[in-house]
Amino acid sequence: MRVTDPGDAEQAREYALRLLARPRTEHQVREALRRRGYESRVQEEVVVRLRRVGLLDDMAYARAYVQEMLAARPSGRRLLEQKLRQRGISRAVIERVLGDEPEPGPEEEAARRAALAWVRRHGRGEARRLAAYLGRRGFDWELCSQLARELAAERSDGSQDDAGLTPSP
Repeated sequence: MRVTDPGDAEQAREYALRLLARPRTEHQVREALRRRGYESRVQEEVVVRLRRVGLLDDMAYARAYVQEMLAARPSGRRLLEQKLRQRGISRAVIERVLGDEPEPGPEEEAARRAALAWVRRHGRGEARRLAAYLGRRGFDWELCSQLARELAAERSDGSQDDAGLTPSP
């Protein structure tokens, strides 16, 4: 739906406020305003105003999104970066949210949780499939391989419990 007056900043602001009924990034708001036909000057004015009053905050959005993703499905840094970039989050914000150097503990723990869930769903089948799954979840390939080797070692020992894959407390 095109707007009747592409230069009407007040109408654009009201539309943007309706968009913010759920969290959005600056990029998402700009794109929605652009698709509606608002002039770029109006888009910028609305985004700046919303940012100034605290209704649009890419840093807060990215932090909340990462927490939500990690709670719903264990994911690696690579996948989180990709998802944030798709939502228009800047490289600088992504680096601040995820940190320059990821701590090995949390990512390893998340990978172990994902591996355990995979084993529960698919059984102790081929370790390569587990490693591929973890890779698609965005975990570091070295970590994926290590967990797959652990799984293969447990199978060769005849061990059926998930002790080696359970996250450490």
